[in-house]
Amino acid sequence: IRTPLNILSGFTQVLTTSGIALDEKAKEEIKKNITDNTNRITDVVNKMLDLSDASSSTVIERNDVATPEQLVSLAVEESKITSAQHLFFELNIDASVKELQIHTNEKQATRLLTLLLDNACKFTKPSHNPLSHRNNPQEVRLFVKPTDNHQLEFIVEDTGIGIKPDEAEHIFEEIVQL
Repeated sequence: IRTPLNILSGFTQVLTTSGIALDEKAKEEIKKNITDNTNRITDVVNKMLDLSDASSSTVIERNDVATPEQLVSLAVEESKITSAQHLFFELNIDASVKELQIHTNEKQATRLLTLLLDNACKFTKPSHNPLSHRNNPQEVRLFVKPTDNHQLEFIVEDTGIGIKPDEAEHIFEEIVQL
């Protein structure tokens, strides 16, 4: 939160300083920076609220009926991963579960998948070597498949920086970034 707040504060100071004349290009850039950083703060606060909801003892109601394909489509659209220029996105839904009707909380399920796709996109950076990118493109894959015990698995796999095996269990702790 600190970085976007500092950016907003800096642009506010520029805009409110008397005697400073700004051309239209500068005004547009300031407007874009203010909008982008306001959205970043809003996104962080929304993620914190989601974490708070998930950590509470409140039971998440599963009153919606949806197909895995519907949930995945909403998450892919919300995450905008298909428009990420630096990676190739692949979706693979097992045919046996594509149209399966499941009882879920559509909003929460979609939000969870969106966050996983956002993280995969965020931590799968383009290579700085143009030849490496061509020979080894960055990828994110989303798989939906049945398990042996009649459940569904939603698996997000990427070629990002990864997490060291000895640190993997820490991802389930609150406010942990590895």
